[in-house]
Amino acid sequence: MLPDDDRVPLLAAAYLHDVGYAPALRVTGLHSLDGARWLRGLGVDRRVCNLVAHHSSARFEAEERGLLAELEEFDLEPGPVMDGLVFADMTSGPAGGSVTFEARLDDILSRYSPDDPVHRAIMRARPVLRESVERTLRRLATGAQPMYGAGSTLRLTTQRGGRQDFTVAAIPAIRAARTDVLRAIAYE
Repeated sequence: MLPDDDRVPLLAAAYLHDVGYAPALRVTGLHSLDGARWLRGLGVDRRVCNLVAHHSSARFEAEERGLLAELEEFDLEPGPVMDGLVFADMTSGPAGGSVTFEARLDDILSRYSPDDPVHRAIMRARPVLRESVERTLRRLATGAQPMYGAGSTLRLTTQRGGRQDFTVAAIPAIRAARTDVLRAIAYE
């Protein structure tokens, strides 16, 4: 069971983790870093930015691209929240359907040639990602209850006290987030 202080950042990061794929946000080519920087520029909570920056073992791709120092602008948060984010990412397909971990990795690898930094990073990160998914599955098996459904709009309070609404349909990367996966990992 995740405490309330962990649920909101997890859900926010789960919805926003791939926002850096948007062409308008592309700066470095490392979508996790580009997305986290954009969110930070909006004043989104630092913890959400950190989760987005490091989701799904982004450090492996950062190493492949020579961007590890830049990624270190954001703190890595190991533990149940990051594991839950990895679980959401690694068990949801591109269209939002539930998939197995192996099917998800096979899909990613099929979209990138073996010499692409993403392909090489996923190959290296595979055992780390699998461990995160397995830890989350063990947590879920201990009797965690599903969380109430997330609405179509996610409201984040920024560090400057303002509010930022993200309509799921407005950002293509967010549309793929699976509400049922998010319910499962948020553990009410």
